[in-house]
Amino acid sequence: MTGSPQISFLVPVYNGEPYLAHCLDTILRQDCRNAEIVVCDDGSTDGSWELIQQYAAREPRMRALRNARNLGLQGNFNQCLRAARGALIKYVLQDDFLTVADAARRQADVLERNPEVALVSSASLIVDAQSRPLAVRREFKAGLTCGREAILRCMAWASNLLGEPTLVMFRRSQAGTGFDERFRQLLDLEFCMRLLEAGQLYYFSEPLSAFRRHEAQATRHNSRNDAIEQDQMLLLRAFLARPWLGEVKQKHWIFGQVYGLRRNREFRTSELRAQLLRRLGWPRYYLFWQWRRIGSPVRKLQRRLRLRAWMRRKPD
Repeated sequence: MTGSPQISFLVPVYNGEPYLAHCLDTILRQDCRNAEIVVCDDGSTDGSWELIQQYAAREPRMRALRNARNLGLQGNFNQCLRAARGALIKYVLQDDFLTVADAARRQADVLERNPEVALVSSASLIVDAQSRPLAVRREFKAGLTCGREAILRCMAWASNLLGEPTLVMFRRSQAGTGFDERFRQLLDLEFCMRLLEAGQLYYFSEPLSAFRRHEAQATRHNSRNDAIEQDQMLLLRAFLARPWLGEVKQKHWIFGQVYGLRRNREFRTSELRAQLLRRLGWPRYYLFWQWRRIGSPVRKLQRRLRLRAWMRRKPD
């Protein structure tokens, strides 16, 4: 490849052999021509590295890299980013895949034409270990959303509504120092929130990528320890003091964090949770809790209905 590519597809890998071929095949099917594929293995002990080498031997756009030592999820994300040469960055995680051949090109076109957009994301198809569709997740309206409003929505729901790394695309020039390696689970959310403080979100209502749920994924492991809750506290401390947060919006944000902390028994007496609850007040917490109680089942029903609509439109 001569010159710098427009898009860098980044695939951080660690023991991803069961789904890695499917992931790489969907990247190779993308119709964007000026692209590179950087696959960085973090010392896998299964057959991942051998599989990566096989693909790289027949695909000139692919660079197969292997870390000298295991850097962990966070370190490997940043290692991929440092190796990227493209102007635009598109992560595709080893468990996930791109659902349509023009997914990356459509996201790249948005960034090329709209300098005010800092992050492009899309709805996602949720699949199981056998790639069977489970739901279609759509968290924003199609088109532009104020970046800071998108941040507030994520924090109010104590959830990454922006989507996993496979869903998004951003400019390498705006990546700054990369991912904050203090975070074990919410590193992608924290990174995207930093991007959106200075720009807008563009959202595709069509699921351009698929997120796979299975027992061996890092999310399942982190849900069994305190990684998510610890990351919530780090995120809160990092963003709560932002001067652009208004008091009313801040209340919604605080509720989301208290709600998330209360779900884990270990944190029900935590000092941080108690401080936040005093700041919010029990009456307001109860009102927000009622809103959440109504909203959560509605969101689940919407995802099921979107899946049915997507299955009807999906070509054979």
